[in-house]
Amino acid sequence: MDAIQHTIHHLRQHEEVVLHGNVVEHSAEAAQEVKSFLESEFQNESLDYPHSTPPFDAEAAFWGAVTVYRAAQLILDCNNRADDLPELLKAFSGDVTASAHVSADLCLRFLPDIISRAQSIDADDPIIALLEAQLTIWHYAGIAHKLAVDSLDFNVISSDACLLQMYCNRVIEHKRLPLAKLATLKGNIAASFGAYTLEFWPDIDLVKDNYAKH
Repeated sequence: MDAIQHTIHHLRQHEEVVLHGNVVEHSAEAAQEVKSFLESEFQNESLDYPHSTPPFDAEAAFWGAVTVYRAAQLILDCNNRADDLPELLKAFSGDVTASAHVSADLCLRFLPDIISRAQSIDADDPIIALLEAQLTIWHYAGIAHKLAVDSLDFNVISSDACLLQMYCNRVIEHKRLPLAKLATLKGNIAASFGAYTLEFWPDIDLVKDNYAKH
């Protein structure tokens, strides 16, 4: 089993990253196996998704896996790699759609923890800014990282009922009040709580006036 296969299988099954100490390039066979594995994981998760589930995007899922795999290995090697980071951690080359968001999230959801680990090792590590820039685009996966709200684009998120509801669910899970205040999300979040708003999120009363206006 290639290093990336081992890492992604372990990540999905145990929510832990296996660190190999250096970045090992994957074979075409390993790439296809990871895509197939992630599609199976997606199908299992999507049984609990609300509304109509966006179709699986294999390329986005694999890109997210590669990004997490490489980021995890790179934080161990802070020497002589600054010039290689943009090449090793490339942006996604396809369209950022609802399907791409939910597919890439299978692995990208673990990126906030990797960034936190990098910050604890070296707060000035250039990999941090690069990964945060990725999460600004893929911010469904970055809700736990407390990204600057005014830098986020919600056009794709709001265009798909399934993704929008799952986004709101994750905002509630992480109690991200700045996101809960946004007009795009607050109606869905209020509806999710119903009569139990203050029981589940005491601080949400700070935005009750906003809910009342919509």
